[in-house]
Amino acid sequence: MSCQEPEFVTAEDVGGFDDLWSSYGFYNEGCFEKGAPLVLNDQQLFSDFAFMDDMHFDSISSAISVAAETDQPASNSELLQLDEKSTPPLPSKTSELLSKYQFKFNARSGEKPNESIERGGSKLSTEDFMRIAASFFIQLSTHKDCNPFMLNNQFGLSFSGLSSAEIMNVELAILLFSAAEKVSQQRFDHGTNLIKECYKLCSKTGNSVQRVVYYFADALQERIHGGKGTVVKAQEVMKALLSNHPVHLATFRSLPLEQIMQFTSVQTILDNLGSAKKIHLIDLSIKHGLQWTILMQALSNSSSVDYVKISAVGTSEEEITSTGKRLTSFAEILKLPFVFKPVIVSDIKELKEDMFKIEETETIALYSSMDMNTMIIKPDRLENVMKVIRNLRPQIVTVVDVEAKHNSRSFINRFTEALFYFSAFFDCLENCMRGDERVRMIVEEDFFSPGISSIVAAEGSERVIRQVGIDVWRLFFARYGLVEAELNQWSVYQASLLVKHFACGESYSFEVNGKALLVGWKGTPLHFISAWKFQ
Repeated sequence: MSCQEPEFVTAEDVGGFDDLWSSYGFYNEGCFEKGAPLVLNDQQLFSDFAFMDDMHFDSISSAISVAAETDQPASNSELLQLDEKSTPPLPSKTSELLSKYQFKFNARSGEKPNESIERGGSKLSTEDFMRIAASFFIQLSTHKDCNPFMLNNQFGLSFSGLSSAEIMNVELAILLFSAAEKVSQQRFDHGTNLIKECYKLCSKTGNSVQRVVYYFADALQERIHGGKGTVVKAQEVMKALLSNHPVHLATFRSLPLEQIMQFTSVQTILDNLGSAKKIHLIDLSIKHGLQWTILMQALSNSSSVDYVKISAVGTSEEEITSTGKRLTSFAEILKLPFVFKPVIVSDIKELKEDMFKIEETETIALYSSMDMNTMIIKPDRLENVMKVIRNLRPQIVTVVDVEAKHNSRSFINRFTEALFYFSAFFDCLENCMRGDERVRMIVEEDFFSPGISSIVAAEGSERVIRQVGIDVWRLFFARYGLVEAELNQWSVYQASLLVKHFACGESYSFEVNGKALLVGWKGTPLHFISAWKFQ
């Protein structure tokens, strides 16, 4: 990136940096001092949990009545409580972060200035670049006369540990932050100018930073134009996520993430079946059903099992029947008594407990993977599913979902949370799907891009992608009498061993939150795995 000011960007386009980051809770007391810590305004965090205002949780009468019956508090403040452990990590201090690279750079004799700086044997991650850019963005807020396109000159000391290519990544991210600020202020002319400059330097086929900026610039542009078209695209993505899409298998092979979540969930279900003879498994969106082959293998040597029944919920009879045939064939090979039952509904709000044909002596387990967050925008569907689960009263419920805060009513909060979340995910795909770039591009363009657009560009009922983390779901599930159960600890240990078989495995991170397990990339949580029982 040139250090000269771009042709179409004025000083006014890039000026006034305070508003964006002060809105998100980062602020400087007086002038910025190099190495000074960034302070997080705790009060701002509560806006992330205002999602129930959008969901109209007050209308979920059954949840409130159950709360009354079980002596659970039913006030809305329940969902506004913030566990201190869930506070998002602060970005690294700029001088502290860069000094590590500078030390590595200085320690390596004869290194060329344009070589990538490494820390612990790995290059800067996509999220690292975003954090560095965010810190410089804050510095610029106290230097109104600064030209952000000449950062290498004005902050040369801080940039001394970065290569020219890495500096371009940082400057590109700063352009994106500047554009987001202008869009948040509805200064669309200035925002458009900055987005144009982003497009000149980014691409959906470029490096991971360039790809992230490309899709977020697209989303900002859509927001300027009223967010039209984001609903249809996002709804298509949600359908694909819950369907038997071919990309699921491809990512399953390349990413240990899905395998970890499935293995841990199934092992926890097995732990809670006890000596059950008639096992009834309910899957809210079975997809390829690979997780059940793990369970079937584990049960195949048990002479005490009369049968295993799987009830698969979905809208496509063709896809579910295809999955059922594969699982039936697998059970025959194992000589395991097996029943597969499709439960076809055109809309999840039509789901009823009598559709599952429960036998009196059956032990029920329910599995939900990426289902709950798709229903946040549709509280009547979510209410219906929870009522069905409560009436079925499974022995164990396992829930796997997104660990994110993409449902704030504040545009800036959503933009920032989404940017760091997807930066980590893009970095994960970049590292784990080398040699399978075609599938990676499909995931990013067909799945991630519409989600980013919905989160950033849309408002109100048009914003159909709304994701919250385990802390919020924990409070919500409690209203229906569900309490968190222990995950199988052996499976958690096995998960840590599993990732070692992947070239990118050392970058996966595991964190216990309550009794749930957060699986992330380089310390940034991406998904949670949890188990639940009725009181």
